[in-house]
Amino acid sequence: LCALPLLIPVLEKLLGPSLLCASMGGDFVLSGTAEFQRLHSDFGGWDQGILNDHFVDSPPFVSVNFTVDEVGPEDGPMRLIPGTQRMPETPARCSEPATATRSGLAPLPPGCALIRDVRTWHGGTPNLGPGTRHLPSCEYAPAAYLSIINKNMKSDLFWQPEELLPKATMPMDCFNK
Repeated sequence: LCALPLLIPVLEKLLGPSLLCASMGGDFVLSGTAEFQRLHSDFGGWDQGILNDHFVDSPPFVSVNFTVDEVGPEDGPMRLIPGTQRMPETPARCSEPATATRSGLAPLPPGCALIRDVRTWHGGTPNLGPGTRHLPSCEYAPAAYLSIINKNMKSDLFWQPEELLPKATMPMDCFNK
């Protein structure tokens, strides 16, 4: 998924030609989940000031979630709150914006790519559908971001860009099937 030929040009427009796939993961909502997940940023606890100083017009890090099944409004779609990528902290569940419960991304067919700045507030919704909703993801950053993190973050995290993707991990003809 991380090196899909249709996806890379879009990501290069957002992040520049030195983009790297820094991680992969995903999320899911079990069938029968009746609660909304609290809105959150995937940068929780990180110093966003460093990022905002260096990445004024573009995101420092994006996540691409992929729909593997149809996602209807009853299937626990992800909700996104536009314009929140520069806000300092997410609200408590009881203080969320009134529109937050109506911000689910649905309906979506299988094969969609949801591209978002990881600082954007998002969360899960109730899944009253018959099955678990899965959204695998790949996360991308420009090499400059990883360099800034290596210089400024006080952690054991050290990115080695030469070991990151996108690079072909399977024959390209497999992507075209």
